[in-house]
Amino acid sequence: MTTRRHTPKSCPLILVSLFALVMSVQARYSETMDPAGLTKNLAEFGIVDDGAEANQSATFQKAIDNLAALGGGRLVIPKGSYRLAKV
Repeated sequence: MTTRRHTPKSCPLILVSLFALVMSVQARYSETMDPAGLTKNLAEFGIVDDGAEANQSATFQKAIDNLAALGGGRLVIPKGSYRLAKV
């Protein structure tokens, strides 16, 4: 069985090819959310900053489900400590 080894002449060609491939790949970020779209505050759904005493997963999930039913949007979470066991 013969193994084929790359000669030093083929190494620059491989490196140039890899460089060209890397340079041709481009990722572009685009914002998909409408900046003027629907925004809801979690306080509208009854969340309370109680220092993370009570599980408020149901309230959080209700807000997410409401936004999803309306086609999506932003959910503003007021500053505080909340306990979320299941979301």
